[in-house]
Amino acid sequence: MINTIEIKTGYLYIEDDIFCLRIKPDIELTEELVKEGMEIRLKLQKGNPMLALVDSTDMLNMTNDARKFIADFEREHNLNIALAIIANSLLTNMIANFFIKFNKPHAPTKLFKQWKKPKLGWRYLGSL
Repeated sequence: MINTIEIKTGYLYIEDDIFCLRIKPDIELTEELVKEGMEIRLKLQKGNPMLALVDSTDMLNMTNDARKFIADFEREHNLNIALAIIANSLLTNMIANFFIKFNKPHAPTKLFKQWKKPKLGWRYLGSL
C-alpha cells in the first residue's frame, strides 16, 4: 500500500522509488505553500535523491517566487535525479516551460502531456 500524504497543495507519495506529487485542482502555488510541501518532501525522501514525477494538469497558477524557491531548494538539497512534469493544457505547459527555461532546475527535466510509459520516459530523461 502506498502511503499518501495530503498537503494543502496536493498529494505526496513514493511509488517504485519515484517521488510523486499530484497537485490539487485549481491551486495557485505560492512560495509559502511550496515551502510546506518541500519540507515534507525532504523528510519523505530522507534526503535521498530520487526520480520525481509532478502531475500539474489541474494546477491554476504558480508564482515566480514559488518557481524560484522550488529550483533553489531542489538544487540545495539535491532532491531530483530527473524530473518529469505532466502538463496537458496551455496554461500548465506555459508555467512548466517558465520553470524549466528561467529557473533552470539542476536535474534533467522534461514535460509530458501524459504519462503512460514511465520506464521509457525515465530512460529518455537519463539521456539528457
